[in-house]
Amino acid sequence: MKSFRQWKYLSLLLLGGMVAMPIMTQAQEAKEERPILVNFDEEAWGGHECMDTTDPEEMKKILAAFVDKRADAGVDTISACLWAWFTCHGHSQVCERIVGHPWHDCWEHLYKVGRDPVQMFITHCHRRGLTFMAGLRMNDGHSDDWCPRGQFIVENPQWQLTGPPSTTMNYSYEPVRQQILAYLEDMLATYN
Repeated sequence: MKSFRQWKYLSLLLLGGMVAMPIMTQAQEAKEERPILVNFDEEAWGGHECMDTTDPEEMKKILAAFVDKRADAGVDTISACLWAWFTCHGHSQVCERIVGHPWHDCWEHLYKVGRDPVQMFITHCHRRGLTFMAGLRMNDGHSDDWCPRGQFIVENPQWQLTGPPSTTMNYSYEPVRQQILAYLEDMLATYN
């Protein structure tokens, strides 16, 4: 059995992305059993490869291969960013999808033929025995010219944090908190 340190570095080398190790019980630590969680931005879960194809079946294979590679390396939990800048991936009744940004539009071909890449990703994670965790970027502010902005941000500059970039919202305002809670409730109702 590999030690925790060996698995940690093997995961970092094989998987890239951000690897986080949750706090474990003393019994798990004694056995050196630790779940491995990998966190990815939306474009990383196959998006780069999907930019080169418009074939939905090929995209499905790319998503499956992405999950398979992590499962084969011993990862047991994948977290993928589904929400940022008050925009989302997948279907939502309260939040628009990210459109017009090359890193995010790669999935648009699947949506156009009635397929949901988020559900496909979750389904394959579960098929491989992995836990899926939805990731949210609460205040991701790379730059004003790079980040897409959801209508909620555009329509409510009074609730933005001061200073650039103009994609960061002030969660001390009740409507800002209510908007993200509405999305969370919608996401939980939509995805299993």
